[in-house]
Amino acid sequence: MKLRQNREVYEGGEDSEMLGDAVEKYALGKVLDVGCGNGIQSIIAANKKEVTSVWGVDINKEAVKSSEENAKLNSVEKKTKFIASNLFEKIGGKFDTIIFNPPYLPTKKEEKLKGNINLAFDGGESGNKIINKFLAEFAKHLERGGILLMVLSSLNKHEKIINKLKKADFNVQIVGRKKFFFEELVVLKAQREG
Repeated sequence: MKLRQNREVYEGGEDSEMLGDAVEKYALGKVLDVGCGNGIQSIIAANKKEVTSVWGVDINKEAVKSSEENAKLNSVEKKTKFIASNLFEKIGGKFDTIIFNPPYLPTKKEEKLKGNINLAFDGGESGNKIINKFLAEFAKHLERGGILLMVLSSLNKHEKIINKLKKADFNVQIVGRKKFFFEELVVLKAQREG
């Protein structure tokens, strides 16, 4: 994959790689990539024959530009569309797969980064500020039997989030896991029952 980097946009790391593996394995149909960043997940999804179209959204306008450029560089621009949106604000309709690599780092005021790049990391004091907003809205944008693929960290108590999804009638599996000295990252696949 060819990627042009932009210092105002998260370039991807271990979390992106883990999520990319899950996208390659499970994404299908009409896909929504929330917090598309530089377009890595959108490009992986668009390269799959099981995927019909990909919408990428990001609150950071620089990320939208970066995703568009990278989609062209990887010849998937006909299958992708990118728009600036705060989560689902400008999204209508339902999707078969929703991908989300949220800003999950617990962040105090003095830890905020300067510029748009902060949007990719800042999860508020608990790390769950954006995740909770996402969880309150995503199900109404997911088709019956649709799949959510999402990165979570032990820093934001991923067990609680998994239990919340299970209570909302989602079958939840951890499909990727990696331990680091200060946290554990997991990729979960949540599928709506029936």
